[in-house]
Formats: sequence, structure tokens, C-alpha cells
Amino acid sequence: MRWFTCTPVAFGGGADFFARDSGLLCRGFEALGGESRAIMPGMPRISDDAGLSRTKYANLESTAWWKSHQLDGVVLYTWGSPVWRKIAAAIRQSGIFLVLN
Repeated sequence: MRWFTCTPVAFGGGADFFARDSGLLCRGFEALGGESRAIMPGMPRISDDAGLSRTKYANLESTAWWKSHQLDGVVLYTWGSPVWRKIAAAIRQSGIFLVLN
């Protein structure tokens, strides 16, 4: 099982991030025996946890980029906003199961 979480905002990626929301869900997938990472845009930070991967924002809107990860699913945190619909579309077009939160 390979499930990633994606937060399209460049928050801090330390222990506080992994104690709630998409970081905590990432840890939950790992606890179930799956492989999981949290994805965020931006450059890596010294304070980032090892379970976080940062990437260029353009990659989040790339079907090929998502497909390259061979995932079973992604939980995308959009807070109900259509601002991130291109990310959701790229995930779905890559054939990955998408859950919007």
C-alpha cells in the first residue's frame, strides 16, 4: 500500500506538522504497514522531518510527476477550495485514487 498526503501550501515540516492533519494521516498509513510520505511545495528546510518531500509547485500539477510515484492513493488537503483543482486533476488523470479533504 502506497498512500501519500499532499498539502499544497509550504508549511513547516517538523514535528508539529506530523502531529496533526496530513502529517498525522501519513503516520497513520505507516502504522498500518503502508509506505507513505507527505508532499509539499517548496525547498527543503533544515527543520523538515524525514517523512516529508518538498517539490516544485509545478510538479503538483503534473500528471506525469504523480504517475511516476506509482501510488495507490493520495489524500489532498484543499480545504474545499477550487484553487487547487489542477493538482486534483493531475492526480486523477494519473490513475491514482484521490481523497479530497
